[in-house]
Amino acid sequence: GRVRMLFAGDLNEPAEQILVAEHEAGRTALTAEVFKVPHHGSADFSVPFLKAVSPVVSIISSGDESAKNEHIHPRASLVGALSRHGR
Repeated sequence: GRVRMLFAGDLNEPAEQILVAEHEAGRTALTAEVFKVPHHGSADFSVPFLKAVSPVVSIISSGDESAKNEHIHPRASLVGALSRHGR
């Protein structure tokens, strides 16, 4: 079978909005079974983007915590949004 993967890297919310507009216009396909979540799971995400991707599996690379530098990744708001808008 075919599996679509989307590796979002450091994609930010304004770029997500542009991609969603392209997806809704039928010029690009964002739906993917495997989704590498941008920004280590930060709070910088858009719900319309997550809805368009509608992943089966979401991968969050994290582990940037230390006593000196606490980013709290992945964000609970993102994890909740992935569970609501994934497949």
